[in-house]
Amino acid sequence: MSQFDKYAPYYEIVYQSKNYKSEIKYILDCISKETGDFGKYLLEFGCGSGGHIPFFLENNFDVSGIDLSNEMLSIAKDKFPDAHFYHGNISDKKLNQTFDLIVSLYHVINYLQSELDLSKTFRNASDHLKSGGLFAFDFWYGPAVLLDHPKNLDKSFSKDNIEVLRNTTPVMDYNKNTVQVNFDFKILIDGVLEHEFNESHLMKYLFFPEIEYHLTQNNFKILQCNSWMTTKPLSEDSWYGFILAKKE
Repeated sequence: MSQFDKYAPYYEIVYQSKNYKSEIKYILDCISKETGDFGKYLLEFGCGSGGHIPFFLENNFDVSGIDLSNEMLSIAKDKFPDAHFYHGNISDKKLNQTFDLIVSLYHVINYLQSELDLSKTFRNASDHLKSGGLFAFDFWYGPAVLLDHPKNLDKSFSKDNIEVLRNTTPVMDYNKNTVQVNFDFKILIDGVLEHEFNESHLMKYLFFPEIEYHLTQNNFKILQCNSWMTTKPLSEDSWYGFILAKKE
């Protein structure tokens, strides 16, 4: 079972206020500064239930997505019958196609828990890109995470008659550069507790030298390295970073 399989039915309630459209506009604006041609064929590493996909489709991309959660993919397939979806791990799933653009958003890259996984995933991205193709991804930036540790949080989210209560408890491992993000969920239907479950997500925060090294080793040149949703350079205030790289 994938980490997101229990979470999947409620994921879109939890993230209903997330501005997916502005994130895609940001990425395409960054690409426009480097090249006027986005290409046609796009692959999303870790597409989940497809939150970004309608905005890729609006921009006339032929969209494919890979995800490890069958439950999330099932939701995406129902919503977007014109897109193409594949179950598998982004580090080694092989498709019989190359793409103009690969994106990996909402910190999917931070689920890679070793240097080997990171290198394999960048290699897989390179293998699936045409010459000159682009790879865009966001990530947790290590210096900012260490300066401003993730904190315990209690949040609630609701839609129609469903309320989702989520407690988040992070556990830092400074030797491995990871955060174990423990979620406890309570699902209420019409105000009555329906069920409870928990999930644990291991996230590895990253530093620029390791990203640069593994991209370079896998035939990429970094075009942009920004604080997420800005054109500013990474800093100790940049919990989230963004990389745009080109396959050479």
